[in-house]
Amino acid sequence: MIMILIVYLTIGIAELRYLRREKRKKRTFVILIVSLTLLLLLSEVLYAVRTSFQISVWIEALFGPIDSWLIDG
Repeated sequence: MIMILIVYLTIGIAELRYLRREKRKKRTFVILIVSLTLLLLLSEVLYAVRTSFQISVWIEALFGPIDSWLIDG
């Protein structure tokens, strides 16, 4: 979890330096900070529930009937 935070901080610092160098508006800074914060929180949540939430179960539920229809069909 700490590595995820470090990666997001590195990306955020690089983006902030770029925005300052290019003299962007305050609104752009706010959009950057809000989007990075939201993405960080979602990444941390997905990391925390990675054992209980498995995407393969959802994919099988969606495409299992189609697969069996194509094979049997």
